[in-house]
Amino acid sequence: MSAETSYYRWETITARRMYQDGLFGDLVYTEGEYYHPMNDAEREALWFYEGQRTWRYGFAPMLYPTHSSAFLVGVSGERLTSVSCIGWGDEHPALKDNVYGNTFWNETGMFMTSSGKPFRCNVGWNLHAHGERAQWFGTKAALYMPGGGGQPFALQLPGSGEEVLPDYWPMVPEAMRVDSGHGKSHPFITNEFIMALVEDREPAINLYEALAFCVPGIVAHESSKKGGEQLKIPSFDRAV
Repeated sequence: MSAETSYYRWETITARRMYQDGLFGDLVYTEGEYYHPMNDAEREALWFYEGQRTWRYGFAPMLYPTHSSAFLVGVSGERLTSVSCIGWGDEHPALKDNVYGNTFWNETGMFMTSSGKPFRCNVGWNLHAHGERAQWFGTKAALYMPGGGGQPFALQLPGSGEEVLPDYWPMVPEAMRVDSGHGKSHPFITNEFIMALVEDREPAINLYEALAFCVPGIVAHESSKKGGEQLKIPSFDRAV
């Protein structure tokens, strides 16, 4: 099981249910963003442990895409099939000497889905923004997550304007209904892990879904190293 928080954010649960119920009409465009800038003290704490570099030192943004890619793959179940990605970096020492050969702080990918729709995905470590956010646009409805820049939540359905985000606490036991971070997703991840064991089933984010979240970012990073060249993304789904 992949413990991906964006899959269980309440806005994502709403989008997934809307998609399953056909409320979007045709989901024609989605945007996913993950921003985690760090000041000097935070970098020191996350980049080094007992004087040694951690995996975060110079880590390429698109090698950590799941907070963004889950907003699309975890809603529609579509696969990302190709990508053109652009990266930006500066002269910081961490971008000149890291085990990844990475030269980028921020990366932006334009992906194509298996249904022929565009998906914009951002991951960034050095910009004035923070958190995870998505927007879903269909031919009949749109859903906007709130954001760190003050963007409000909005659910636009036919014949109505802004709606209220549903309460999903009843989906987990009462004792677990604690907002411990990442958009109240943590109790839902824990509950899914436990119930998958109790019910002897695969979790919602099984191996194949986890690969569908992660592999596109690996290919996107390769695209950014090639100046945005469009690259095909392999599928690792079960054979039919």
